[in-house]
This record gives sequence, C-alpha cells and structure tokens, in this order.
Amino acid sequence: MAEVELLVEGFLQIDFEKRTVKIASSSTLVKDKKCILVDCPAHLPTSITPNIIILTHSHLDHTWNVRLFRNRKLYFPSPLPNSVMFVEKEPTLRKTIELIDDELKLSNNVIIFSTPGHVRDHISVLVHAQDGNYVIAGDAIKNEAELKNDPLFCWNIEKWRESRKKILSIADYVVLGHGGIVKI
Repeated sequence: MAEVELLVEGFLQIDFEKRTVKIASSSTLVKDKKCILVDCPAHLPTSITPNIIILTHSHLDHTWNVRLFRNRKLYFPSPLPNSVMFVEKEPTLRKTIELIDDELKLSNNVIIFSTPGHVRDHISVLVHAQDGNYVIAGDAIKNEAELKNDPLFCWNIEKWRESRKKILSIADYVVLGHGGIVKI
C-alpha cells in the first residue's frame, strides 16, 4: 500500500470588500514504489527528491516550482496549453511530459484520472493507502465548502459537478487543492 503525506496545506482567502485574493496550493507526497509529488507550489520544501511529478492543472499556483525537478517524469493533463509558463521557461521539461487524456494506472496503488470542471484540462490522483482511498483533488475540490457547494468560479459547472461526484464516490479522504486532508 502507498502512503500519503501532505507537504504543504494550501489556502484560498477572498476578501470581496478589499478586492483581494490570497492563494497557495496544497502539495502532496505519495510514497509507493517510487516517490511521487503532486503539485509544485511556490512554498514547496526544496529538500524533497521525488521520482515522478504530477501537476493537476496548469495554474501557476500549482506549477511554480516544477523547474526544481528537471529530468523527472512529469504527468500533466491533456491537452498541453500553448502558454504553460513552466514549459516556456524550461523547455527541457517538455521532453519528460506525459499527457493524460482519461486515466493512467501508475501502479496498483496510484491512478491518475481526468477531473474536468475547474478547468478543461484537470487531473486528480487516486491513492490506495493502508487506511483507505485518498483522492488528491487539486482544484477539482479546492476547499471544504466545495464538498457540498458549487465553486465560486469554474470553467464548466456541469463537468465540475460530475468530477466532484466521481471523487466523493471513490474517496475515503480528499486532499483539497487549497486546504488539508478531509475524511469523507
């Protein structure tokens, strides 16, 4: 069985009166046959040495530090946007990217699957651990409010609802894209 460790607990704070947003994504380490890092925010500890990187989507708050992990296998949702900053800044990363259309089984314990809605090209990660199934949701479910309520913003609300339903049907725990780990 794999192990799941929340490296960085993200947050999302919106102040409508002041018109400000404070945002940081979560980052999760999965220890299986290989060490897998899911999302690379700016505030990521640099002491980790993953073999595999999975980026849930192309937003900068989830991809900022991917450049620290050159020559690692990188999984990313398909299609690859033309203007993904980390590819423009680090073209060597393009050689290590594998695009995920629907689903990819990395091992018996780790499965990457498509979860569109927040954006068109979004993936989440199912991890079979000793204490249950974890879904590292990225922004498919950003915070605890989205476990029961629609998000404030998304690309396609119907696809988002389908993705949330899928995640909640298979998860014992959800790692939120901008929060901690929640038991379902």
